[in-house]
Parts: sequence; C-alpha cells; structure tokens
Amino acid sequence: MTFTAALVLLCAAWGARGGQPVFDPSTLMRLVLVPADATVGSVIYRVRASDPDYDYPLHFELIGQMGRLDIGIESLPCTRYNSVCQANVILLRRLEPGRYVDFRLSVRNTRGSSSRIACSITGTNATTPRDTIFPHQPSIILVPEDAKRGTDLEIVIARKNPLSPKPLELELWGSPLFAIRQRRVSTENTEGTIFLVGPLDFEAQSMYHLTLLAVVIKVPGDMVVKVRAEDGDKGAPRPIRYGLVSEGNPFTPFFNINETTDPNEGKHLRTRKL
Repeated sequence: MTFTAALVLLCAAWGARGGQPVFDPSTLMRLVLVPADATVGSVIYRVRASDPDYDYPLHFELIGQMGRLDIGIESLPCTRYNSVCQANVILLRRLEPGRYVDFRLSVRNTRGSSSRIACSITGTNATTPRDTIFPHQPSIILVPEDAKRGTDLEIVIARKNPLSPKPLELELWGSPLFAIRQRRVSTENTEGTIFLVGPLDFEAQSMYHLTLLAVVIKVPGDMVVKVRAEDGDKGAPRPIRYGLVSEGNPFTPFFNINETTDPNEGKHLRTRKL
C-alpha cells in the first residue's frame, strides 16, 4: 500500500469565454514546489474545473511534454450530476532539485470546448515527512477471502500541516472493493478506517494496490505564511508595523497582512482569487 500527501496545483489560466470549461481559481498556481524525494507514482497535486453549461464529464489532458514524460494526469470519476470535475497529477519521473518541468494542462467538455493553463513544477531540497504525516500507516493488510462486506480492516492516522488552519481529508483510491470512513480525533489528527465494501475472490485477484491521500486545499483567505519580527532595542522596543512592498511584483495585490493580537506577529492572507 502506498501513502502520499497530495499537493494542489495552482496555475496561470487563460480567460475562458462562456461555454468553455473553467479551471477552479482556488486550484491555480504558476509554480509548484515539490520535494525532490517524492516517489514515482505519487499524486503531487490536484486540479479542479467546472463547466458553465454542465457539459460533464470533463476530460483533463497534459500538453507539451515532448519525449520525456515527467508528469501524468488522471481524471477522477465525474458525471453530469457533479458540480465540478477533478484530476490528480502524478509524478512519472524523479525530480531533480532546481530543474523546472513546464507543461500545459487542458480540460475539455463533452462538446469539445476546452481551456488551457500553463504550469510549472520544480524539485526542492526539502524532504517529505511521511512518518509525520502518517504516524500510523499499515504497509500490508491481510484479509480473509470470506470476510464479510462492511468488515473493518485497518486504522490509519494522519496529521495535518501545523501551518494550515484547515483539517485534512482522507481519500482511498485503487479498488471499488475498499473504502474509508474518517473522523477527526483531535485538532491535529484525522483517523481513517479502511473497510470492505465488496466480496473478495482469491482466484480472480489476490493482491490490491491502494493509495491513501491526505488532502488539504488552499482557498482565498487562507494564511500563507506567518511572520514575526522584533525591534533591536531590547530596553525600549518600539511597536512593529508590517507592510507589503511590491517592488514591481505583479502578485502583491493578491495578498494583504492581517495583524494578530500579538503586535510583533503578522499573517499574510490571500485577499482575492489568483
């Protein structure tokens, strides 16, 4: 069983006209930083899109990867009754720190209308703290062939990013015979129970590969980074005031600073959709 933490891709989008599918602005970013130790086959982020005319399902496709395939796309199940469609972006080749992977992502509705976004990812020297994210994670689950539908198989515990105010959600992929239910056992931890939803047949299939995702999605208003500063005069410290200096950066208007109750601490918050 493979365990991975999902990151969400945010990309720069072309404006879409009426009748074309639209990428969800809360899942768009020009550049995504991924730890270089991310394993091949990992889901490294997720994108979402909707269609103003509800021409579902939507189909996601990668464009611009010539020869060397670093990234793959997997459209998630979606029907005409959904309000949005989603896709996982999967790592097909190990990343090298500092090397950029540029590509375009397309989403198409049932009538053939489409929209595209330009995307870029790069490997960093950071590491993925798998044991921190999943303090309790089974590697192999042994299930008797005659196990009854609804049988609980294993418990999984996942811990959210301490910098994120949002709880994480667990998702289980790989086979319709298995599912997961979850509950928040604390402000930091989510407990998931993997259970059986269909009959097993050892002769037909004896091994199942399941992927567990811990997902947190950033939306406008979320804290991006916390900053703390102190005055150098320890004897009579002066109040600290924070401000954003654009220096020609076009993305400055997308952020503001929210002062906390601590006068020496500030938060950067999204002010509107990217």
